[in-house]
Amino acid sequence: MASARPPLDSLLDRYSFGNTGLTSRQIFKERDLFDKSVFPNLLLDNFFDFWKNDNLYGRIDTEGDPVYVRESFLKQLRYSGDGETYFAANFAADAWRDFCDKIRDLKNKNIIKDAGPYADMTVAKSWRSPSAEYHNYMTNILFPVFSNTYMSLSERERGTKDFATFLNTFTEFSNTILREVGPLTFSGFLESGLTSPFTTGLVIEVSYDDHNDDFNKLKTFFYDDNFELVSKICTQYGFSIDKNAPWRFVADIGSEAMQEYIYGLPMSGLEPLEVNDLTDCEVPIINDDINQRNEPSAYSQVFGLESVLRHSPGYRPYRATETSAYSRQPYETVFAAAYRDPYELDIPFLQVYLLDFYNRHILKKPYYEETRQSTDRCNTSQPVLIERPEATSSVYEVFSRKWALKTYYMLRCEENKLNKSIKQKTHDFRRAVSIYDLSSGSPQQRFLATLRYIRENILVKKASKDISSIYQN
Repeated sequence: MASARPPLDSLLDRYSFGNTGLTSRQIFKERDLFDKSVFPNLLLDNFFDFWKNDNLYGRIDTEGDPVYVRESFLKQLRYSGDGETYFAANFAADAWRDFCDKIRDLKNKNIIKDAGPYADMTVAKSWRSPSAEYHNYMTNILFPVFSNTYMSLSERERGTKDFATFLNTFTEFSNTILREVGPLTFSGFLESGLTSPFTTGLVIEVSYDDHNDDFNKLKTFFYDDNFELVSKICTQYGFSIDKNAPWRFVADIGSEAMQEYIYGLPMSGLEPLEVNDLTDCEVPIINDDINQRNEPSAYSQVFGLESVLRHSPGYRPYRATETSAYSRQPYETVFAAAYRDPYELDIPFLQVYLLDFYNRHILKKPYYEETRQSTDRCNTSQPVLIERPEATSSVYEVFSRKWALKTYYMLRCEENKLNKSIKQKTHDFRRAVSIYDLSSGSPQQRFLATLRYIRENILVKKASKDISSIYQN
């Protein structure tokens, strides 16, 4: 049986009361108490902290570049209680199935108490589309700031006559927005604090509770009778608890247990699974029958876990990457096979939203005022209303690929806070232009090659990204 905890009254000195209703000073005091006193007393040695060191886990790779999981590497999760369909990275979905099966088995044997948030776990939240989150950010946060606030100045309004002048205005706006609001590129969004960990495909939550309510997370979850046992069992299947949300389970790629789901275990008569042959824009397909219960299984080969049964055939792409010459670590293996660097999408995505922003703005304000000299003999001037032309995607034909390269470089410099001088930026861009001019292939191939060169050789990573603290083997 799970061991009973002391009465609640005797644990009051082990509570913190941080929540969003407090002043900033009170919140700091309560969170400091939680970090330095309350949480250490829980004796939880295997956890993630998405408020601090692990906030970029699964959103940047081991080189510090932003990444997102390919939808073809997602798999449907079992045990969703609301009839919704939820997904996670394929190996995490396999591990989740075995973990939940184990908890239910222990509950049936009365080893886990039949009450509390861990007694009958079902998925409440999991993978979210990063492009959908980016769309929501651009249209519901960024555009209103641009249209309602920045363009409220009459001088800017009058100066925006067509799409070309709009781009000049938006360039000025971008210098402000990157400092005050947030990023503009898809890459910048993925590595910002505005992106949810759910976009990684590595996070599963079993509750809708508020992450900011310290008292509730302690009383309801950390001090639940089943927590101690569940938190230990989850590590047997490669999961860890989130320190600030004990209802969140994180697939730990560095865990030997999770690696058995990534690479697979030898199972008689069963080959490693392929992944869905889809583009990143298509809906993932379930790899196997969600109701099937008699799949081949094998026991763990991790020392100390030899009695743990796994349904882990593994996936060919991870095995193919793992045995290659350039990648033999689990993080590199997973990111190389299942994740994509979004740098090639930054400009195409941004072009779509710039066009949308312009056309949405002129719907609100279709005319601009221009003063013109009268033709009468009195030589007077009079205001004239001129209609702004609607723009289509063809407007980008007048802008060269070098314009796109410069836009990408300038935005990513600001988003990464590189603080380069004008002289340095000029030198960098000349290097990029020479790569574009001297590269072979079609204009689009040369453009992509130059983008890659800028990302890998000019946009040096920030020293503040302590990647080694996130991805420890």
